[in-house]
Amino acid sequence: TMTRMGAVLASGLIDACGRNANIQLVSRQGVVRPPAVAGMALWLQYWYWYPMMHMLSLSLTPTALVGLNRDLDMPVAFEVDCDLPLAAFDYPEPTTEKKVAKKVRVTTAVLSMTAKQNAKDKAKGKDDGTTMDVDESDKNENEPGKPTDEELQEKRNDMLKNPLRVTRSQQSKIVFLDEGRYRPVANDAQHKSGIIILRDTTPGEEEEVRRISVPTKEETTTNSTPEVQMPQGFTFNPSMLT
Repeated sequence: TMTRMGAVLASGLIDACGRNANIQLVSRQGVVRPPAVAGMALWLQYWYWYPMMHMLSLSLTPTALVGLNRDLDMPVAFEVDCDLPLAAFDYPEPTTEKKVAKKVRVTTAVLSMTAKQNAKDKAKGKDDGTTMDVDESDKNENEPGKPTDEELQEKRNDMLKNPLRVTRSQQSKIVFLDEGRYRPVANDAQHKSGIIILRDTTPGEEEEVRRISVPTKEETTTNSTPEVQMPQGFTFNPSMLT
């Protein structure tokens, strides 16, 4: 039971937020995050009270880079570059169970004349153990399932647009473009993830932004489900457990 529970918890930690978050107890400026530390401390006590498992969410930080302008909107034209191919920071492939085919040993019937001929050839030294040379230079070319350079470049362009996914190991490889319209106000190593404020180099031009629609109070009241009523109070009696 403990092994299964540990496997479930490990799988949940890996897949937290759709594999778009990690545990971070310190901010980008090196300051300890009290809610994250408290959430981790409470999560470590889950064995005594299982609802403590949910406290781990206080320690999670999204692996994202979101650029905002002065109106706190996301400009579409803001893009960043990466020094390494994005395939190195892609989502891990899901584990699959390998099906091993059972090998059945088949006894080959050898004719008496064939055995005599093989013995003669071995006595004459015809079986010198030489093998055929095989050219393996093109063995790895055009492998099935291997993405082409065009597919990698297309995938790269899609991931580098605002907003984008940036893992912890990828932060040091992020490069802000100098020729772009939007440039970060703080261009340093500490601001390669999270929410960053952008400076518009051409404020007079019309800009295209991604607007997030926030539901109004009327829509929330109309589409919301009725609130669950609180359970009635009761007096706990230890004899109820027997």
